[in-house]
Amino acid sequence: MKYMRKLINRKTINIIFAVIGIVIILYMIYLLKGYINEVDFGEVRFNPIYLLCSFAVVPIWFSLRSYIWKFILKNMGEEISLIDSMRLIGVSNFGKYIPGKVWFTVGRTVLAERLGIPKRKSFTSIIIDTYFLLLSSSAFLLILILKISFKGYNYIPWALGFIGIMIPFIFPYVMKRVMNFIFKMLKKESVEFHIPLKSIALIIFADFLIWGTQGLQFYFLLKSVIVFHFSPFISMLIYPGAWAMGFMVLFMPAGLGIREGLITYALIQIFPQDMKGMAIIAAMLSRIQFTLSEISYLITLIGSKKIWRTDEKGKN
Repeated sequence: MKYMRKLINRKTINIIFAVIGIVIILYMIYLLKGYINEVDFGEVRFNPIYLLCSFAVVPIWFSLRSYIWKFILKNMGEEISLIDSMRLIGVSNFGKYIPGKVWFTVGRTVLAERLGIPKRKSFTSIIIDTYFLLLSSSAFLLILILKISFKGYNYIPWALGFIGIMIPFIFPYVMKRVMNFIFKMLKKESVEFHIPLKSIALIIFADFLIWGTQGLQFYFLLKSVIVFHFSPFISMLIYPGAWAMGFMVLFMPAGLGIREGLITYALIQIFPQDMKGMAIIAAMLSRIQFTLSEISYLITLIGSKKIWRTDEKGKN
């Protein structure tokens, strides 16, 4: 009975958060309807070359993303092929659309166990992977906030100062203490791992490359519909910064609404006055493109007998 009450409460909370997400999206659609009349469509011109370039970047960052998780597992004494790493990340990514930010972790852990990786190790590796993704994307978010806030002023010393404060968090001892403090707050078991600082430096470098290529993907997407000149630097800061903000708001599935809100606000700062309406359109296009990208690599990498246990049919 107690378990049923917990289950009902969890379902109720998920429904509430889902409704909040839907309300935010509907509100954005309402804003879009108001802004669209302000858009000067003479400044909007579809460029298929830029759109193609935008989608062409996806396999680059996704392959690198998958390699990093494989690399973390290797440092923990577990081997996995790159293709299986891509499959597990591709399939489990859809768990983030469920409120709570845990289902993509649970899904990947369960699927990894079918490849012979102990749950404890796969879970820890995912937490480490996510920790570095959040830490590196937060640097982009920080620089974006400072650049927008310090218009016409030198924000670089502030950015370097804040990033310097973040550096201790990459050291294994500090990282482990932070993770276990969070797990203690969540009443979860502590995690144990040992990853050399040299490997951590490589992970951080690769994560910055991943965010850089995702930022480039976003820049190409903007250029595919917008003809006026704008800074590629700030547009490449926006997507990783928005991801960090969306991830930190735990109750929203896949950062729905939060990510688009930050993208819209940031683009409004760099678009001309008569093109402000394009900001929310661009934010919506970004969400659509990213979801299509996830679906595409899910479809192309889904065929694994081990993961889906199709090779076990008829054995009983």
